[in-house]
Amino acid sequence: MAPELDFGTAGLRGPVGAGPARMNRAVVVRAARALAEHWLAESGSGAWVVVGCDARVSSASLEQAAVGAVLGAGLRVYWFERAVPTPLVAFAARVLGAAGAVGITGGHNPRADKRAKAHGAGAMQLVAPGDAAEG
Repeated sequence: MAPELDFGTAGLRGPVGAGPARMNRAVVVRAARALAEHWLAESGSGAWVVVGCDARVSSASLEQAAVGAVLGAGLRVYWFERAVPTPLVAFAARVLGAAGAVGITGGHNPRADKRAKAHGAGAMQLVAPGDAAEG
């Protein structure tokens, strides 16, 4: 089986390209669907999720993939009509009381890389279990 992108600090990150170890529509759909199932379990049907993207090439396409996956899972989605600064996605989720948010961005990463940042309720950054603080 081919290696896959791991959910790490704040979501998925990797080079854009084909296959399960790269950022592409199929990988974003799978991740967004899993996040949507998590948000449904926490917030129930009818909850809102915010999805947005930056202005980098392919960000809008990946944003549309995430929106489709979240809508398909039964959640309501607020997304921006145009590219927005990455922090605005989390800010909007917090202000709107959304169950979660996904921001598609290149951020500070190399031009060939893309990131899908994930936030939970209250715009808290979601992290992999190994990154979570132990209590």
